[in-house]
Amino acid sequence: ATRVFETPAQLVEPLEAQAAEIVVVDIGLGSNAKLAGQAVDGLAVSRHLKGQTNPPAVVLLTAHAFDGDEARFLEESQADAYEPKPIRDEDAFLAKLLGLLTRP
Repeated sequence: ATRVFETPAQLVEPLEAQAAEIVVVDIGLGSNAKLAGQAVDGLAVSRHLKGQTNPPAVVLLTAHAFDGDEARFLEESQADAYEPKPIRDEDAFLAKLLGLLTRP
């Protein structure tokens, strides 16, 4: 099942009760995005998710992609994958998601 959340807090609370297999999060969440009362971006949300007991695979999305960003974003966020927006090759993106879902 696919679920959509509008805020980081709405995402994190249910995932603490029931683990997800994969989470796709935009790096730029806007100035109102908060988690535990603190302003966060998608990198911080990914780090939080990866700190859970049973962490999901995390895919970062961003429209602000420049050379060198992918490695820096993946390292900083502990995410599993990165995809610049707009997604131009939907089949490749879906294959990336499937690969994360079927990994051991």
